[in-house]
Amino acid sequence: MKNHILLELIVEKTTAGTLAEAIRSRILKPLGLKHTFTELREPIIGNVATGYSDRTPDGKLDSSNNVNDGNGLGDGGLVSNAEDLAVFAKALFAKKTLLSPQMMKQFLTFTDNEGYGYGLGVERFPTPFGESFGHTGTAYGFVTLMAYLLRKDTTVIVLFNDQDVDIKGIAMKAVELVNSR
Repeated sequence: MKNHILLELIVEKTTAGTLAEAIRSRILKPLGLKHTFTELREPIIGNVATGYSDRTPDGKLDSSNNVNDGNGLGDGGLVSNAEDLAVFAKALFAKKTLLSPQMMKQFLTFTDNEGYGYGLGVERFPTPFGESFGHTGTAYGFVTLMAYLLRKDTTVIVLFNDQDVDIKGIAMKAVELVNSR
């Protein structure tokens, strides 16, 4: 996390603007992502769901609506929807328009070489349909997964507003369902 905050400071020094402005001008606007914004740094776009986590002793869902741990810095805090995430995944992994070939090679260098692995902000997920790249996240009662299946040219997005679910299991069922047709 410290490296992400340092990266934010470098981006802001280099661009003479905020990280949110750099993300918007260099990624969100060129890709036409109209439902994505930097949390706590930009105005909320559209309706945003409330996240829940099972924190009460009697099992009731507890809203995470008023939680604020300072996200929105270089260590996270982008809010999006499935449509925008699918466009982003396609640009990053299929069209390869966001990073140079050298940067893409570094980006896709993983900590292990078999099955699941983690790289520079990207995860590698094994699936029955070949390798996929993407990312998972959990925050404020939300759990998310974005995975691009290389051989199938398919993007799977799972957004859930209850962080106590098996997001990878749900994504795998979606992948199996889509590829059984």
